[in-house]
Amino acid sequence: MKFKDIISLIVLGMAGGTLYLLPYMKYYFYEQMIENTGASGQQLGFLVTMFGIASMIVLLPGGMIADRFSSRKCILGSLIMTALLTAIYSFVYTSCLASLVIWFLLAFTSLFLAWPAIFKSI
Repeated sequence: MKFKDIISLIVLGMAGGTLYLLPYMKYYFYEQMIENTGASGQQLGFLVTMFGIASMIVLLPGGMIADRFSSRKCILGSLIMTALLTAIYSFVYTSCLASLVIWFLLAFTSLFLAWPAIFKSI
């Protein structure tokens, strides 16, 4: 295996890990999220449910999109959109409805664009 291939795998792994950081951060910062957002545990659980529902919807069409476009562009676009959603979330984290919309859109940025492109790259 070439050094370039090893670096590519490391970067793809880091990108994949970054994409799932926000949707599942409830498991790492549960108490802090309840304290800062004013949400109940049930509402935080519904955020992850929203992500799962949206993920089921977008996974198959995402594979078709990844086959038509460059993997590098799909992954880069996905990371940029995830960063924008994270920035927006930092301003509206106390709104339950805004959080639900953001978690729904996170499925599009991660599973619609990035994962199929990451698998295609590997």
